[in-house]
Amino acid sequence: MEPPIFAEKEIKNGYKTLRVFSKGEWRELIFQKGSYPSNPSVAKITKLLPGGSAEVIFDDKNEFFESKTYTF
Repeated sequence: MEPPIFAEKEIKNGYKTLRVFSKGEWRELIFQKGSYPSNPSVAKITKLLPGGSAEVIFDDKNEFFESKTYTF
């Protein structure tokens, strides 16, 4: 999986749907059974590209959009 990770506004199972680019395909990560899939390469391939309103996570290169930094 290559960064960035896109957190969509779409909610499934109470959590945001994530979109990532893995093995040359866009993948959709859906929260199930207490976590997101740990291996995106086996997640469902999607034809949907990240939406313009998606939050960008871990975009170290700032290739797509400005990343947000969260502090805990």
